[in-house]
Amino acid sequence: MDPELNTINGVIEGACKITNSDNLETTKLVRDSQNITKQFTRNLPESVSSLSGRKNRLLRRCFTLYGRLRRPQLRRAAIGALEQIPDIRMLRSALGYLIKLDYIYHDRIVADLIALLNAGDLPFPYQVAVTIEALGRTAPSEPLRLASQLRTLGLTGQGHWYVRQKTLEAILQLPYRQESAERLAAAALDHENPWVRRAGGALLSRGRAEWVRETVGNVLIYHPDPELSRVALFWQRHLVDIAFANREITNLFRSGRLDVTFLRRLKVIYLLRCNSVIATQIVRVSVSIFQIAKFGSAMALRRNCFLNCGQ
Repeated sequence: MDPELNTINGVIEGACKITNSDNLETTKLVRDSQNITKQFTRNLPESVSSLSGRKNRLLRRCFTLYGRLRRPQLRRAAIGALEQIPDIRMLRSALGYLIKLDYIYHDRIVADLIALLNAGDLPFPYQVAVTIEALGRTAPSEPLRLASQLRTLGLTGQGHWYVRQKTLEAILQLPYRQESAERLAAAALDHENPWVRRAGGALLSRGRAEWVRETVGNVLIYHPDPELSRVALFWQRHLVDIAFANREITNLFRSGRLDVTFLRRLKVIYLLRCNSVIATQIVRVSVSIFQIAKFGSAMALRRNCFLNCGQ
């Protein structure tokens, strides 16, 4: 048995029992783990390169602990691990930790991840795609700028299809100009890869309301890709079925407060504002969703994703 791993696992069990507001207990757990984590935080990036299998797992468990506690002490170690360790498990663990940190750190995290992508330090398409996916779940102070950066990184040239898919999905979750979203969605719908086409089918919800209604009703429903056509039929219900749309509005208020819930429901909100009958209702609902209790997550407020339903 590994005593260091057992210690970290015990601290994680303690972290599961505390509330977010218990700062004293959180600080105590961080101190309990520092004798182990200091081997990864000192002498970077050498301290996280060429890790043995045991040390690799130990570092990933440390990311799990500090992500649950939302403490930034391992932020530089996580960036170093992304650069030094081409391991799928480490990739997801480090990125998962980074996006769980408080939003005051997200500007720096976004800058570090964009720098890694621009420098080509992530050599495999899977690494690039998963990193772009994680960037779409961050809440920087300039999300519109981030969307433009992701477009440049993932949609220029003849990039790998998985990178293109994750880039389109990330842009869907960030503020973006409607006309620009329409162009990206239209190009994706003509792509040879079915997963890129489906990502484009999701992104089209970010276009102008009239364009969305016309594209879904006159183009997407008759698309030769049967999976995409099936999705279009579901989109169409949001646009023309008033009873179904009202049920979806009710479900929005019943949704949880977690940011992952916000991101999951974002497509629905943008589709509903294209329903010409209930568009004015969505104007009132969207303000409540993004500002009040049930959907008042910090990410929603940070991104300032209010809907202009008059378009």
